Amino acid sequence: MFSPFQDLFQKAVARHGMTELVTAASVCAKFAELKPKIFPEDTAKNLEAKHFKNATLTIMVPDTVWANEVLNRQISLIQDINATFGKTVIEKIKTELKQLKQDAGS
Repeated sequence: MFSPFQDLFQKAVARHGMTELVTAASVCAKFAELKPKIFPEDTAKNLEAKHFKNATLTIMVPDTVWANEVLNRQISLIQDINATFGKTVIEKIKTELKQLKQDAGS
């Protein structure tokens, strides 16, 4: 007789065409949650999810060293995030330098 809230929420999201938006927000939030486990040395909070689109998670990094670290660990990052969703959501990870973003805005 009663439906679980999660089922009702998913139906409402789909009905309003917001599935991609909710998935993107969930993936970015899951990255923030798993980041300390995968990147324990990121004590300065250098890494942040920029956006998720077309099965690709883009992560903002401060420099090429961090870009390399992200790409070296991308397989475990993709597996861990996909495992929480129970299906393949992320297929690829990209990095973007924060400095380039800041310079473009100046």
